[in-house]
Amino acid sequence: LVHHNIKGKSFSLASSAIDALYYAREWVARGDPFLLVGPQGCGKETVIDYACSGDRGLELSTFHCDKFTQPSDLLKHIKRKCVLDSAFGGQVYRPRASSKLIIVVKDVDLIKTDEYGTCSTVSLLQFILKYGGFHSNGFVRVERILFAFTINGTFVPGRHLLCKRFTSLLHITAMDCPTGDDLLRICLDLLKKLSIRLPLSDFRALDQCKLATVMKETFEEICNTFPNRLHGESCLFSLRTFCSWVRN
Repeated sequence: LVHHNIKGKSFSLASSAIDALYYAREWVARGDPFLLVGPQGCGKETVIDYACSGDRGLELSTFHCDKFTQPSDLLKHIKRKCVLDSAFGGQVYRPRASSKLIIVVKDVDLIKTDEYGTCSTVSLLQFILKYGGFHSNGFVRVERILFAFTINGTFVPGRHLLCKRFTSLLHITAMDCPTGDDLLRICLDLLKKLSIRLPLSDFRALDQCKLATVMKETFEEICNTFPNRLHGESCLFSLRTFCSWVRN
């Protein structure tokens, strides 16, 4: 378990996120596009937040996908976050309010594919990554813009496989659900912070350990009773759910 503080917000990373964090920081530093694979709520966005936290000139922007996402939606997002400049060789989009921009394309596997398994939005992203721009009344380049992608990685209704031509352009790493030990340590970490902020003079360390153990075991029992693989996103229990429960 690793504890961090980003922009005034403290959080703890489970063991499965450590490798993902190490790679993501390297890829962000080099400006390489990458893909994080992991179940919903496992901390993919937190890892990206931390990977970008060391660069004050980098702006983070999230583009949320659903089954109706179109190429025009992505282009609108790029144009809203960037400014169009004239440069040698043609026009170029550069970050509007920062020296570098990272666009986190969240849940790109939710975008609906056609009968042949292709997706126009993914095809546009593939073109941008491969050629460094897109066509809009002529070819327009993009500069100092990094793309990061997240997907669930499970074969459930509403999620679609990404084509190999697209994923071959990306660095890929995976995250998993936290272990029981991760849950216990994260719970203890959060309870210690609560005991400092709240007037709980009798909330001793021993009591915190007992409560953390009970909460961890209760959460695991709930997850076993209502597994995500059977109930889908309508009944989702994740690390995000667990942390929210402990804080409240």
